[in-house]
Amino acid sequence: MNSPNPKSLTTEFFEQLYQENSDPWQFATSEYEAKKYAATLNALPRNLYKAGFEIGGSITSGRLRQRDFN
Repeated sequence: MNSPNPKSLTTEFFEQLYQENSDPWQFATSEYEAKKYAATLNALPRNLYKAGFEIGGSITSGRLRQRDFN
């Protein structure tokens, strides 16, 4: 599928990128990202929230779901 905006990257670009490397921006392995996620979660004092919204992804919300609810 070609992008309607010539300055945008195509779907094929990202499919190829993730085919070659499942974590091309090193979100799962970067020390910086780990510290950023920890700071974000530490800013949320409760373990359980009625609702939440994470723009652009599920990395932090996935980690929030793993918290101990006891």
